[in-house]
Amino acid sequence: MGADAGNFTSETVSISGASSVCNGGTIVLTSSKAENNLWSNGETTQTVTVSAAGNYYVRTVSGGCTSAVSAVKTIVVNDCGAIFTGSGSYTDGTNWNLGFVPVSGTNISIEGDLTLSQSVTFGQLFVRTGASINIASGNTLTVTGTFENLGTITGGGTIRLAGSNNQNFGGGTISNLLADNGATIVQNIATQISNSLTLGNNVTLNLNNLAPVSYTHLTRPTNREV
Repeated sequence: MGADAGNFTSETVSISGASSVCNGGTIVLTSSKAENNLWSNGETTQTVTVSAAGNYYVRTVSGGCTSAVSAVKTIVVNDCGAIFTGSGSYTDGTNWNLGFVPVSGTNISIEGDLTLSQSVTFGQLFVRTGASINIASGNTLTVTGTFENLGTITGGGTIRLAGSNNQNFGGGTISNLLADNGATIVQNIATQISNSLTLGNNVTLNLNNLAPVSYTHLTRPTNREV
């Protein structure tokens, strides 16, 4: 290596950019050097866009010589939850407070009017007063965590309770409900299930006498009582 290469190896490289991101979002990391970058993920541009948690670093490489590695940048991915504030499609990122469509399993709060034309899975689901979800026929909205509905859930599709959480219903209207999570559903406030209520083998439905649940069709195992 010549003198020029020797000077190159003494260069110091640094990384700028945020250190945390919401699940499903991205962060842009920038090297202090405009050229000859080699990132820990194999990228060679000055900036890289990352979404995965982990440690990132960069060095510069030229003419077979390599600079010292930059300080490590640790990226943390947080489950920020997501709020649907708009009206319309689930796949339109502008309808979400985060500015992008959340990944599967995210905790969701519905404050607008959501239209679902595909099957999706949420962690917790809270449908706020005055909000609505329309699930198109043939699609299922699966909830693996706590489910709270104070709004209206309509359409020919199904909402499925699949997690192990016990559920406390607080009213609202649901079009089709499938509960096969092996947990207990406690009915505290009058709830209307306008089409089908389907209970799995290990589901217990406790109805408060002061808070009836109404439905047009019930499917349950022969050994279960409602």
